[in-house]
Amino acid sequence: MKAEINIDVLLKILKKQTSGKLILEALQVFKISKKNWKQQLCLYSISLLVSVIVGISPRTVNVVVDSTQLVLDVILALFGIVFTGYALFQALINDELLIRLLCDTSKDAKKEEKSKLQETNETFVKCMLLNILAIMVSLLLRIIISCVPDDFLVFKELMYNNITAAFLISIYYYFVITIIWEVKSFVFNIFQLFNAYAGTRVLKMFENNSNNMDE
Repeated sequence: MKAEINIDVLLKILKKQTSGKLILEALQVFKISKKNWKQQLCLYSISLLVSVIVGISPRTVNVVVDSTQLVLDVILALFGIVFTGYALFQALINDELLIRLLCDTSKDAKKEEKSKLQETNETFVKCMLLNILAIMVSLLLRIIISCVPDDFLVFKELMYNNITAAFLISIYYYFVITIIWEVKSFVFNIFQLFNAYAGTRVLKMFENNSNNMDE
């Protein structure tokens, strides 16, 4: 298969990137824009609804501790799945698929040209970084909340305590739900990669059959 590879696109893959920059780019999933404001509003509405139920519960502290443990279990499982998917992606890449991914370019939100290979790599890495961040936040929150007594109050009025608790919990739930929702990008990338891999295999089979017939 003959294909011209854009040298500039290839150099972008080889360009060194810091972990801090990648984390900042990964956090862009929380940025509200004209494209995703409906999605973000929907996710926060779900988070707020659940947090209000938790906030008015007489067992708020226990529920938050249990939910952070549940989040830790889910995120750890998702991290394992994403990591396995990334390893599978690396195993599937052959010479033809690698060239196709390098030649397939598109422009991102910053109008920068990126190859499908770079875009896929960044998606996997950002997804894993977000999972690590969620694990760290959930672990710290679980430790802190575990030290809070069940009857702890900030204000004398119970209603103000419930409102404050619901608001703070909604931020955490929104943070977690958004990260879990971003796994859809990982699933979509796996879907595209399997299609591309199948395509290169079929083309290789046709090429081999054509060569055999010529002989």
